[in-house]
Amino acid sequence: MMAASVDLQNSNAQTQGAQLRRGVATIAVALGLAVLLRETGASHRTILLLVPFFFLGIYGVQASFMGTCSIAAMRGVRLTASGAEPICDRGRRAKLRRRGLGLIASSAAAAVLAGALLAFAH
Repeated sequence: MMAASVDLQNSNAQTQGAQLRRGVATIAVALGLAVLLRETGASHRTILLLVPFFFLGIYGVQASFMGTCSIAAMRGVRLTASGAEPICDRGRRAKLRRRGLGLIASSAAAAVLAGALLAFAH
């Protein structure tokens, strides 16, 4: 996996670490719930209710690795140790917004796939 371009990062190391921890914990909880639901005979539809949890977890992990916070990107800011600071360069701001939207889209697609695989696995 290629490292994220520093020019397209808008979160600092502290934020990335927090995103990674929350993402991994959320995925672990979602997987645990999926196993519990499968073992108790829950319906496929019930297991699909875990998709939002998978989305949040996958988003957290991807955002951490990419160094991009989509919410901050949409606001046009960079997260620093002293708080949010605006990104003045319009081109860079537009690239970050596109990257943030791509991050959300890929996280959503992966979450739907994970939910479907777990719901319909035999």
